[in-house]
Amino acid sequence: MTIFLLSLIVLLLLLIKRRRNPILFFGALVISLYPIMFSLGYFTNTIPYGIYYSNISLEKINASLIAYIIVLVFMTSVPLKKFELTEESTKIIDDKIVIIAIGLLFALYYSPYILEMKALLSLKGISRKSYFYLIESISFVKYFLDMFIVLSIYKTERSKTKFLRYFAIALFSLQIIFDFGMGRRREMFLSFVYLAPLLVVKFQNSSMLRKFIMVLGSLYISILLFVTPLVRMGHPISLDLFRNLTTYILGWNDFIAPFQTLAFEMDHTNEFLLLSSYTKGVLRILEDVFKFDLNVIYTMEGLMYRVAPYIRGELVGWTYTPITESYISFGYAGIYGIFPVFNAVLFYVILNTREFTLEKVGFFLMLYYQYFRGDFANFVPILFFCIVARAFFIKWLCSDRSYNIQGDDNHGWRNGRVIRN
Repeated sequence: MTIFLLSLIVLLLLLIKRRRNPILFFGALVISLYPIMFSLGYFTNTIPYGIYYSNISLEKINASLIAYIIVLVFMTSVPLKKFELTEESTKIIDDKIVIIAIGLLFALYYSPYILEMKALLSLKGISRKSYFYLIESISFVKYFLDMFIVLSIYKTERSKTKFLRYFAIALFSLQIIFDFGMGRRREMFLSFVYLAPLLVVKFQNSSMLRKFIMVLGSLYISILLFVTPLVRMGHPISLDLFRNLTTYILGWNDFIAPFQTLAFEMDHTNEFLLLSSYTKGVLRILEDVFKFDLNVIYTMEGLMYRVAPYIRGELVGWTYTPITESYISFGYAGIYGIFPVFNAVLFYVILNTREFTLEKVGFFLMLYYQYFRGDFANFVPILFFCIVARAFFIKWLCSDRSYNIQGDDNHGWRNGRVIRN
């Protein structure tokens, strides 16, 4: 295992040295974190479930590591054109009514928790559960709301009215607070991933004091993300959450359990599904978007019932990655050939045929991270809602104003700055 782990780290370092494409680097980093975080948890004996809980063999873990290395090798071999940021869209928010309407949608969505703040803070009893499932039942609204809030920050960046920018930032801050209280780590992280390109440019153009403050803020948010699963499982919000922080970081992160799903399936899958796992994405659209009750058991959910631990009546932590799904569909040919080629072609097509603004970079990074957190059927409706929400926002809620993004060394990402025309 040590040799495979070192190979992953070397490949990642080579990618940093030879490529100046933030999108490709982020994709490689996402893929690498699954085996790297699992290995750190394994060596420090901090993995709470999985290899110990379900007797997953070390031989299959090594075979899984090889699969991730092959995916990275194909990614680092993709020929890419020089990465440059293009002119930002002329669409911005310059109307108070729009941003206030988004605020009203925010208040409406979170009203059960706003009205029951005591239940939110205590996280005890039936009250929290009932409101949690009430909000989950209209989860598609959350995708629109998350998209609208982050897009508001992007699209008020060059607004003449400071109120619009501050209001958008306030909504984003409140959203993070409520998501933390509900134990929604993935939603919190995805919002930050979407906003990351803008934050990187601001960091590069900030004074040393502001950079120091941003670094401290990033560390604080990272710590919150690591303890958020404990909040979801019902632990009261207090300083006790931050005890044994190293154990939470190494053992309760987003990558350990999903990585083990591949090894688990290698030990337990006797019949491959071919394309049926992917075609269920159509059924998921019908259920989530059009609200048909089809009573379909999706591929990833079948795994969860076999292996995931129950904590406070909830299945915790276990989800597929596209690599695992390629194995249950096509066996070793899927993880050692079909998926590595597909993933490399995906990056080749997108990065060589698309132009990227800061916001588009963040949008793609968010979607790719989400894509690697589940099976295809679960990703399809999320992709649909995000694309529709973004298109609606830009088409109907923004007005025209011209500005662009430029940078030194022809690398707008590294030294980007927003310039008014």
